[in-house]
Amino acid sequence: MTRLKRVNFEAATLASSFRFSFHRKIMAFTAHSKLPELNTATILLVGMQGIGKHRLAGALLNLNTSYSLQVRTATHLPLPAENSESRPKIDFVVFLLDANNNMSISKTVASAKELDVSYFLGKACFVVLNATSERLHCTDMSNITGLCDAHDSPMLCGSVQDENQRKILARKLLCLTEISSGFKHAISPMLIQATKHTYEFMETL
Repeated sequence: MTRLKRVNFEAATLASSFRFSFHRKIMAFTAHSKLPELNTATILLVGMQGIGKHRLAGALLNLNTSYSLQVRTATHLPLPAENSESRPKIDFVVFLLDANNNMSISKTVASAKELDVSYFLGKACFVVLNATSERLHCTDMSNITGLCDAHDSPMLCGSVQDENQRKILARKLLCLTEISSGFKHAISPMLIQATKHTYEFMETL
């Protein structure tokens, strides 16, 4: 092999290796990329640092369930490729956004674009914090509802600061997760998407 050909071959190999490495770093997970674990449901909470993900995660884990509930958190999507093999199957994705924080809104918009479309079939939702403080909103609520409509996903309004509201929000998210994971008999994400009905599961705290 001549020197010129060898240099071109090495350059092509390096470029191919870089493309593969870059692909691995931004590789997205899908709703069907892993097999489900027996009697287990995993929720992924996505939101900027300081938004209250860990408080909500604690409220979810304090709920009594007949199965094993896992809660993972992330500040944004896509998730890093590191430890992707040991990462459990994500059954439900929750985007947390603060209506009073422009960075939170923009990060949510960017993260939603990175989520595989398979999750927008009843396996994801948006939680809007501070929805009632309209004077402090960074954008009109119609833009936020438009974001949810564009991804065909439900929108929940709640608070993670107040304990009672945090419990109510956690129960609503658990119901959606149970549907997504197949724990609600005769109700599936595809059924809800097909009928376009709004299902509410009211439970006594």
